[in-house]
Amino acid sequence: MRAVQTATGTADGVRERLRALFAAHGRPCVATIGTFDGVHAGHRALVARAASVARERGLPLVAVTFSPRPEVVTSSRRPLPDICGIDERVARLRAAGAADVVVVPFTRALMGVSAAEFAAHLTDDLGMEVLCVGADFAFGRGRAGTVAALRELGLEVVAVPTQARPGLRRKISSSSIRRAIAAGVPPGLALSLTPDVRGDLEPLDDLRRL
Repeated sequence: MRAVQTATGTADGVRERLRALFAAHGRPCVATIGTFDGVHAGHRALVARAASVARERGLPLVAVTFSPRPEVVTSSRRPLPDICGIDERVARLRAAGAADVVVVPFTRALMGVSAAEFAAHLTDDLGMEVLCVGADFAFGRGRAGTVAALRELGLEVVAVPTQARPGLRRKISSSSIRRAIAAGVPPGLALSLTPDVRGDLEPLDDLRRL
């Protein structure tokens, strides 16, 4: 993974950094985007679907993630700890099926980039041909980049249904795991105590066998 500078300052500065960052990883690809904290079962289902699409197209899968988590920057409250560090997140994304991982520094200045602008960086600089995201996904200023809006921009978007634990209506969630960790529960035990997640933090060797 290439080191990147923190995106601070003006919106124009952020755009230049995005252009350089994505161009450094650029090649025709299928992309998936998310915070992916913990790379839990729901994330892995998304990455697996994206990897399948990539294989069908004969393209590599590139995962785009953000660090720090957006809520760490936007929340006025003390942020909850990450489920795992960024290096482990990258390793888990690769183990789940990503050929490459781009880590985008998340700052308030980045929040000023519109969905259309961010999408243009993905297509023009990263080389994205297909985007695979969760059905409730949104990015860009004001979270305007919904699946429907991105399709209106001309992007090919594969929307993957939300993953829920059998018998429960709630989606698999990183936030529940983080709350348990914040309360002092070890990550592995937090998973067994959290009803809306499952198998989220298997050892990396086990994850590679999925």
